[in-house]
Amino acid sequence: MTAEALSQEEIDALLRGETPSPPASSAISSEEEDTINDYTRIVSQASQDVLSMLLGETTHAEIDDFKETDSNTIQDEVKGNLVVAEINYKGMVQGKSLVIMSEENALKLASQMTGGGAGSEFGDLEESAFSEAIQSVFSSANTSLAQKCGGEIQLDPPE
Repeated sequence: MTAEALSQEEIDALLRGETPSPPASSAISSEEEDTINDYTRIVSQASQDVLSMLLGETTHAEIDDFKETDSNTIQDEVKGNLVVAEINYKGMVQGKSLVIMSEENALKLASQMTGGGAGSEFGDLEESAFSEAIQSVFSSANTSLAQKCGGEIQLDPPE
């Protein structure tokens, strides 16, 4: 809880008669948070551009928010049949991003990438097509970021 304002979660907890726990301290600074927000805007634009080109139709991609978390929290919060791509960065940016997509949407993307050749289950062909699309999006985003910052960012293929 902060002195300035309460989050909706804190308000809901108070209405239930609970005492909200203080927020965990962040491992990232406000400057790093601003950088992450800038990068999410770059990734959103790259997603729209690349996916529109790959799919042959206008797409809209928006990343509303991000949060620090761990794999256990993700597993608790995200349910259903999912496809996950992990992107590892090297160079002036080091770290990783996770792309989590429903299996249904990943299959649609793979089908478009293969000209309708993808199956109804997520197998090797679908995984390859999905990975290629994700690699294209993040390669485009990282090229934009590297040009903006004057450095080099390398990606490992999505896992």
